[in-house]
Amino acid sequence: RSFFTLFTFTTLFRSLVVALIGLFYNLHHWHVAMTAEAHLAEISREMLRTGDFLHPRLQGVDTYLQPPLTYWLLALGQRLWGVNAFGVRFFVQVALALQAVLVFQISLRLLGIPRTALFAGLIYLSMPLVMWSSRVLSVDTFAATFELSAVYWLLVYQLERQPRALYGLSLSLGLGMLTGGGQVLILPVLMRLYIAIAARQSPLQQWRLIDWPHTLAAGCIGLVIGGGWYIYIGLAQPDLWHELWYQHWRTLFPDAAMVWAASWQWGVLLGWGALPWLPIFIVGLFGPLWKLPRLGQLVGFWLVPLLIIKIWTGTPTAPTLLPVLAGMAILVAYLLQQLSRLEVRQYGLLFMQLTLAIGLLLLGIPLVSLILGEELVLSGQMAAEAGLIILVGMVFFGLIRAGVRYRLVAIALITNLLFLLYGGYLIAANPFWIETTAPLAQFIRSRQLQDQTILVFDQTLPSLAFALDRDLVTIDNGSVTPDVTFQTRNAWRQQWVATNQASTARYLRRLISQSSVLITEDALPDQWNWIQTNYPEVQAVGRWQVHYRVR
Repeated sequence: RSFFTLFTFTTLFRSLVVALIGLFYNLHHWHVAMTAEAHLAEISREMLRTGDFLHPRLQGVDTYLQPPLTYWLLALGQRLWGVNAFGVRFFVQVALALQAVLVFQISLRLLGIPRTALFAGLIYLSMPLVMWSSRVLSVDTFAATFELSAVYWLLVYQLERQPRALYGLSLSLGLGMLTGGGQVLILPVLMRLYIAIAARQSPLQQWRLIDWPHTLAAGCIGLVIGGGWYIYIGLAQPDLWHELWYQHWRTLFPDAAMVWAASWQWGVLLGWGALPWLPIFIVGLFGPLWKLPRLGQLVGFWLVPLLIIKIWTGTPTAPTLLPVLAGMAILVAYLLQQLSRLEVRQYGLLFMQLTLAIGLLLLGIPLVSLILGEELVLSGQMAAEAGLIILVGMVFFGLIRAGVRYRLVAIALITNLLFLLYGGYLIAANPFWIETTAPLAQFIRSRQLQDQTILVFDQTLPSLAFALDRDLVTIDNGSVTPDVTFQTRNAWRQQWVATNQASTARYLRRLISQSSVLITEDALPDQWNWIQTNYPEVQAVGRWQVHYRVR
């Protein structure tokens, strides 16, 4: 058994190396979008540049809505690879690879079958929602890694009773608390209930089996790691505790109407994200999955309650569903082993048809966009990736010499990797296709304006600050007033200029009279036309207007 375990782990490692090459290949094309990920990228950049890793700041203003570990990881990626799209997304790719390994290890301990565990890890990585999470900056991606790590150590301790598992569990939960807060406890708690029922032991027997000295020591370590930052911030600013508790309470008890309105989005996201494995899972729910009681319990203690909690407390995003997909991958891996040879051929035909449909769709996207009135460029790289997907669909099914079940896993993984590469080339050829300030930063650099003071009128553009690797000055005309309730310093005033204050108005006039660039989204109000007289040059870049003077 140890030989087969080593063989499957080696196969998983080789597959992960191939997957990581694909994940890293054109990662630099995925510029930071003007969404919540722009906040994560800019806060981590400011941490790196200021050296203050305890007080997260967005454009100079303290913000404590998220614990800092995600910012630290993103800042470390930028320290290694530079302040750019590749650097800030580097550890997201590493986190997803670690999740695939953890799914392998969890499946191995739940089912005890190395081949099934190998399938579980690769199936998880081949799911479109997992693959596309590699292109999203989100706290949930890192939180899911620590959640799965905690589940792994729980199982190790249950099976082996080794003290090291307790410390691994406490470290995972502590780092998880420092990443996603209390929500990272949900899956480990559900799995602890699953273990208690599957063990078929009385509560007294389970109580006696606990290694209390190591449990207490590990618990103290976990509390220090997970709670140290919260205690430090709370002691420095006691009122912050109330704000953090309010945000947590609002997450636990959101508006029911909003939850109901977004419920269908969860269904669509999960259905698309689990392709092409969703048919196997749905068929398994009506029979084969319940032949092994442990798997039926896994549905009841992992998938169903976790999905309900995610729907109730979260917003429908790809990284939010990663822990749910991890459990689904384990179940699908078991079901894959139960398929007959005829069923494998039928699903292989379905996979081939889906692959061909995706390839043809990607080739036809530019034509469809023209029909809809939106011009979309089809570059040579895009056409090549779409052609490769079609080629995979045509010949892959008959050429793979490995086991027929591994054939299904391989075709799903390769197709989704090619699809991901297509997305990178799509963004490179059509920079305005997503909401990003990369074209704006490119224009500023092309005119050699990046060293001048960059002013932004009545908008916040953290993605531009990140793209230029410099602080911006925001002109607040009433629409973007920052929340300075928990400020620890006054340096933020240099990056925010309120137009309704006489002192800041003088500061603004001084900035404009110097070498500077002004960025506006719409036409300036009439009372601000005097600003334009200081900038003889105006250039439209997408929906933005860049006002500048040639030196």
